[in-house]
Amino acid sequence: MKKFLPLLVIIAMSCSSVPDAKTDTISRPAYKETSFELYSKALLLKNEKHYPEAIKLFEEASKEGNQLDAIYYQIAECYFYQYNYAKAIEFANKSIAANENWDKPYVLQYSVYMNLNQVDKGVLVLEKLLQKRPELYRVRFNAATVYYSQLKQNIRARYHFLKVIEQSEFESIESYYKEQSYYYLGHIYYSFGEFKKAYHYFLKAYNENPENYSMVYILGLLNLEKGDIKQATSYIMQYLDRYPNDLKAILHAGRIYYIYEDMKALSVLRKAINHRSSEGLLARMMYNELLHNDDAARELAQKLNKMNASLDMPYIALARIAMRKNDTAAAAANFYTAGVMLYQKQDYEAAVIMFTLALTNDPSIHKAYLYLGQLYEDTNQLNRAIYYYSIAYYMKKENDVLLRIGYLYALLKDYTKAFEYMNTAQNRDKENPDAYFFKALVYLQKQDYTDAEDMLRKAVEIKKSETYYFYLASTLDKQKRVQDTIAILQEACNNEQKSARICNYLGYLYADSNIRLDESLTLINTALESEPTNGAYLDSLGWVYYKMGKYHDALPLLLEAAQELELEGYPDAVVYEHIGDAYNALQLQDKALEYWNKAYKLDPKLQVQKKINTQKGK
Repeated sequence: MKKFLPLLVIIAMSCSSVPDAKTDTISRPAYKETSFELYSKALLLKNEKHYPEAIKLFEEASKEGNQLDAIYYQIAECYFYQYNYAKAIEFANKSIAANENWDKPYVLQYSVYMNLNQVDKGVLVLEKLLQKRPELYRVRFNAATVYYSQLKQNIRARYHFLKVIEQSEFESIESYYKEQSYYYLGHIYYSFGEFKKAYHYFLKAYNENPENYSMVYILGLLNLEKGDIKQATSYIMQYLDRYPNDLKAILHAGRIYYIYEDMKALSVLRKAINHRSSEGLLARMMYNELLHNDDAARELAQKLNKMNASLDMPYIALARIAMRKNDTAAAAANFYTAGVMLYQKQDYEAAVIMFTLALTNDPSIHKAYLYLGQLYEDTNQLNRAIYYYSIAYYMKKENDVLLRIGYLYALLKDYTKAFEYMNTAQNRDKENPDAYFFKALVYLQKQDYTDAEDMLRKAVEIKKSETYYFYLASTLDKQKRVQDTIAILQEACNNEQKSARICNYLGYLYADSNIRLDESLTLINTALESEPTNGAYLDSLGWVYYKMGKYHDALPLLLEAAQELELEGYPDAVVYEHIGDAYNALQLQDKALEYWNKAYKLDPKLQVQKKINTQKGK
């Protein structure tokens, strides 16, 4: 018995410690799960797509008031996956209210609106997020592409693409976003008709990723458009090395070689001659003409002319065939037509060849001389322009040609001859306003503003022309007669000559004079509706905000104006001074000094020097 005593004692002790079931129910509280435990269980249910059950647990977890941003976001996602978009938006808003800097609920709302095809609301959500988190370049890029591709709001798209690029200058971002931002900006500027800026950004995209062969092709086409045949050929042939059977690229390369009668065209065009398409037809025509298969080439050229009269190649083919047949009249007519088409495409080098060949076959084509004069004037070859205009004038005595010759002599600073031609034209037709206008341009070239004003007022008296008003205002402005300048611009507006540049000019003068600022704002915005990326107009808008005391609104516009003008190749000292003034108003003196120095370097004005000295003396 002795050896079993401890066991009996243990059993007795155990029995005495077992509580009465009834007593336990009353005294022991039920276990309450924590918010974290509820959240974890809810996440598991959500992952298993048991959304209603998950929502209940998330709502239970929210009662403690902890991590409400995450909880509400998870509830919003549950509703999103159940296509209950109203509830998804509601709880995403609650999540944002709990933590307005967290990106996920914004992105969820964006997804809801895009699913509902409410694109404008979707992109507005991204804008709100970017106000809180401007560093989110992926979100910004997404907003930009929506503006560009879906809302067709190129100005807003441009703003965000430029911001992505700006961010890349001080922060490492994935190359894809830089490349694509440059690419889209190229398209945006091209749509605005700003070829130089478009080319700049397409080239940036190519430099970011030289393996992007679609960019190589675009650069080839752009160089064709600006008449840089050598560079165009280089890009297009580079593209063809990668994609040798691309029909359009084959035709572009073949066309370049064909115009210059380069037999390399044969090997290029041979790849396309069997295509059963209009492109194949064009390739066969050029191919046959180069091989002097004249009957086949003529038939194809005539067929193509009927299909599309805007093609230049059939006219060249017909002209060459006519020359071989000694049909000089037909050769001249077709070469002339091809020359006009090439001139309109700004393919000046090829146009010169065609006009020269036209005149070789028929020296009496008056308009060919005029086109050559205009072409050489466009390319700043002024003496050659004068030569061809002079031949055109002797063939047909037209006052407008005399005026152009006189103006070109003025550009060459031969004022004696300039006035000789101008006076002859003016004496022949005293009611021609252009005679006074071109004479005014000569006086402006000489900085003789009094006589220029006299001529321009006579031109305006004969004809209420926007051009005459604008130059008259500029002439008065150069004489520091601000009120007279304003009066002329107001007169232009009253006479229905309210162009973008007139609106901007008047709006800027109001702002600079610190008068009629609300009207100034309206006028400048009207100008920007026509030319939304015009650097001068953006500067005017920034300046009127500055004059209104809205410095935070002014500065981004002024910086944008400077960037646009730099892209155009015309940095402006006044704009840099305005930026310095805006920084100074915002108490950012170092930046103010930086831009005043840039202004002074471009144009050393005393007023800018005073600002610099004052700042350095502080």
